[in-house]
Amino acid sequence: MRGELTKTILEAVSETAIHLTDLMAVLTNAPYGSSYTSLQYHLNKREQTRSQRKSLRDVRQRYYNLIYKLKRDHLIQDNGKGLLKTIQKGKNWIRHFGEVMPSKHHITFKTDRFIIVAFDIKETERQKRDWLLACLKNIGLQMIQKSVWLGKIKLPQEFIDDLKKLNLLESVEIFEITKTGTLKHVI
Repeated sequence: MRGELTKTILEAVSETAIHLTDLMAVLTNAPYGSSYTSLQYHLNKREQTRSQRKSLRDVRQRYYNLIYKLKRDHLIQDNGKGLLKTIQKGKNWIRHFGEVMPSKHHITFKTDRFIIVAFDIKETERQKRDWLLACLKNIGLQMIQKSVWLGKIKLPQEFIDDLKKLNLLESVEIFEITKTGTLKHVI
């Protein structure tokens, strides 16, 4: 019967990658003469349990990371007894976050001239940055670096007006290229 146990172990290991601890636990707890199917069933149950625990750990870790960032950014405060409190900066953030963002879709027209849009927006204004990225993509520009976009379109006046409304004009540079020079080789 020793050969039968060896065969069962080899079959289990060859089918999937198995943690040695799982294999030992299943083998020591399984009744004598258990089939490969029975052992595989118990191994799968252990893997599901491990996966659920890992998922729960991941959720917990994301929660603690978020709380850490909120504390670091001085948006919330811990009273030392595990109670969290939103402080004034956090209340201001909530009020500011509620601002309605302009539309991300603008009508554009093709042109023969290249437009380059470069920007540098602070991480604290993530919502505005995300809005701008969506607009640039929807307008039809292509990303050549994370904060540099290029295309042959005419930027609509509504887009410029929206940049002004969001106080982004100082953070965004727009260039129009009239002579291609070496740019011919790029596109």
